[in-house]
Amino acid sequence: MNAIHWTALIIFISYLTFTTAFGQLEGTKLYCDGCKATVKEMMAVIHKRKMSEPLDVAVVEAFEVCSSVDLFRKYEYPPPDNLKVCNHLLDKYEEEIEMLLMKKVEDPEQKICFELSKACGGNTTGKDSKLTSEKNNENKDEL
Repeated sequence: MNAIHWTALIIFISYLTFTTAFGQLEGTKLYCDGCKATVKEMMAVIHKRKMSEPLDVAVVEAFEVCSSVDLFRKYEYPPPDNLKVCNHLLDKYEEEIEMLLMKKVEDPEQKICFELSKACGGNTTGKDSKLTSEKNNENKDEL
């Protein structure tokens, strides 16, 4: 095989690896936990901004958390796993996330992880449906 064939083969394998990795990411606990960690770290950057600093600058700086390995070491899924989620979210939803952060939505985790990306199953209550149904059953028993 000549150099062109090798290059084409490497690009094709890289593409398959990339698309498969993110295809397997969605719908997993890693995707949900990684989304929550991403939002938490982004909000920490925004809250630490100086009052004189414009919000749009802080939002852009918040997007840089995806390149900060140290910030994500404390989570259940350490780097590089949760960094893949962070980068995936920005690749797929950057404009929407930016708009939500600029609007200062009340619950950015709910908006981004549950509603926008559906990383956490699209459950709009933000709670595990099994736990919610168990609690409802307990309440019925008390009546």
